[in-house]
Amino acid sequence: MISQNQMNKKFLKILYVITFFLSTAYAFTAYINSTYLENFVPPQFVGLIFSVAALLSVIGLSEIPKLLSKKGNYKVSFWLLAFLILSLLGLALFKSAFLVVFTFVIYIILSYLFVLTRDIFIESYSDEQATGKIRGTFLTMLNLGWVFAPLVSAFVLEKWGYRSIYMLAVLFFLPALILLVSNFRTFKDKVYEHIPFWKTVGKILRDKNIRDIYLANFLLQFFYSWMIIYTPIYLYQYLHFSWTEIGLVFVPMLLPFVILQYPAGKLSDRIGQKKMLYAGFALMAVSTALLSYISGTNLWIWALVLFLTRVGAATVEVMTESYFFKKVSARQDETISFFRNTAPISFILGPILAGVFLFFFPFQYLFLGLGIIMLLGIYFTKQLKDTV
Repeated sequence: MISQNQMNKKFLKILYVITFFLSTAYAFTAYINSTYLENFVPPQFVGLIFSVAALLSVIGLSEIPKLLSKKGNYKVSFWLLAFLILSLLGLALFKSAFLVVFTFVIYIILSYLFVLTRDIFIESYSDEQATGKIRGTFLTMLNLGWVFAPLVSAFVLEKWGYRSIYMLAVLFFLPALILLVSNFRTFKDKVYEHIPFWKTVGKILRDKNIRDIYLANFLLQFFYSWMIIYTPIYLYQYLHFSWTEIGLVFVPMLLPFVILQYPAGKLSDRIGQKKMLYAGFALMAVSTALLSYISGTNLWIWALVLFLTRVGAATVEVMTESYFFKKVSARQDETISFFRNTAPISFILGPILAGVFLFFFPFQYLFLGLGIIMLLGIYFTKQLKDTV
């Protein structure tokens, strides 16, 4: 007879595989979304589109716990995945600027909402004593797809154009949907906590550990918002890298997420998260600021410094995940939802602040500004009480 612990491990492994397929699909499109939208709208509106999508995602994240209570996590996850596939098909097939922008916004919203339902699945099968190890494994699988996807995207983009990339993403969504349907139809939801949004905010603000790990995670997501939107634009339009060259630079850049996160998460179960958070934010700050002072187009230099930025980011990511999920359970869907809104909120504020920054400073100094902002992470880390 299979024990509950063995069943939990089995379902976690299936979730890891689902995560790999979905993250690969997201990675195919992530670094080309901004330049694809520029085919339909003026460049100055691209950041605004990301911000609108992110704002609507925050609203969606605040409302989805009600839907989870009524329909259950499996049904919500199924329909989110189904409509994500349809939105990708729309991006591949639509030619109208309005329809492309509308579908892109829907795609972003659904992506954020699915992250919450995925978290509930994973937390339901997790052992609190092994949270760091589980989150490290999960993040490794999540980021495995990101390593080679940019290179594949660059090749596909130069051969067949933007639309083919969205079709490629559909092919990776389909096995994830099949695995979800074949394994989680009998998923038993726990009784979710019903806490009004503003009470959730108040609860988090009163718990200084949850508040500060939320802020640390927000800084990380803010870093991603600037780097994902503006790094490809800077390399392609300002330094005139080809898409193939950009793909070659991004492959080593993303390796830390695969190499570091599992051992880092496992180590954090023994030593806690604070020391590694300090190191991660410090490295992010210094290496990101350094990007502003690379004047040439040497691929190896760009690859090395971008690699260092992601060593810091990968460390911070697994530490914030481990710390937060040691503090909450799957029942606390409102709190998990609020934690996940750091990503869309960063994509609201990020482009707005970047736009203001670029009004006063040259594009290359965007990275210096971001590096300085990352130093705030050291302050938030100092306020945390470690978990061991």
